[in-house]
Amino acid sequence: MNTIDFYNSISEENVLAIFAFLGAGAFYLMRLTKMMRSRIKEYEERDADGRDAFKNDIDLLQGIEERIGHEHRHVKSNIEHELVEYELAAYALNPRLRAMAHGIRSAKESEAKHLVILGEEINSMSDSMNRSVPNQPSLEHIRTAVPQAMQIVKQLQDKLREQRVTTQQLLADVTVIKNGYGVE
Repeated sequence: MNTIDFYNSISEENVLAIFAFLGAGAFYLMRLTKMMRSRIKEYEERDADGRDAFKNDIDLLQGIEERIGHEHRHVKSNIEHELVEYELAAYALNPRLRAMAHGIRSAKESEAKHLVILGEEINSMSDSMNRSVPNQPSLEHIRTAVPQAMQIVKQLQDKLREQRVTTQQLLADVTVIKNGYGVE
């Protein structure tokens, strides 16, 4: 059978059914192509949006990295600056601390001398009293020694007040130094 005989043997209904089937197939293929094109377009838009979002995320991360780097450099320079200031303050306070230590040492030595003198005066008073018991005229010596002893005691009180003030200043300075170095 050749092709012409085949076409002649087909009825019109079959031909119409074939054309209807071919038309429906063509319509289905057009609709399928349209759906595939819309999906491809949607995927391309998502891909473009994803690329833009990825690029935006990268830009954001680079900005954060730059800010952190800038803050790190700023903090590092501030720390170095503060360390230099603390070191200079320590150098400035070192002579003052030495002077205070020398003042405390000299006040201590002075008080020790005054205490020795007071002790000698008390011993001399006791010796005078022992000698004066049989003789009343030696009470004059005691009367002169008592004001001297009172004067020495007043001097000691004044020195103790000065030392207390100096010690309070020293404690305040030590507290400032500790706070400066972050100890307290």
